[in-house]
Amino acid sequence: MLPGVLIAFLVSLWALVLEKPDAIPGIWAMGYGAAVCAAGMFSVREVRIFGVVELVSGAVAFLFFSYWMASLYVLAVTFGVYHIAFGLWLMRRYGR
Repeated sequence: MLPGVLIAFLVSLWALVLEKPDAIPGIWAMGYGAAVCAAGMFSVREVRIFGVVELVSGAVAFLFFSYWMASLYVLAVTFGVYHIAFGLWLMRRYGR
């Protein structure tokens, strides 16, 4: 997972240098999605699906939300709601 998160960190620093902080939530969602997709190759299929959903959400946030508050809402959904939803899905499917 390190390459995806490291690249997201470095691109976020570059976005700060360019004074484009609105892009950071999309960058992080895409970097985290890439990292989860990579980790999902060694896990159950649902983890890869979660990574793809994160990637798509990051791309949507990066391309269509150009102001800070909308980007933060997308970040809250991708890191909050998606984790809860996928956690419940995994618990229902593989839990006790």
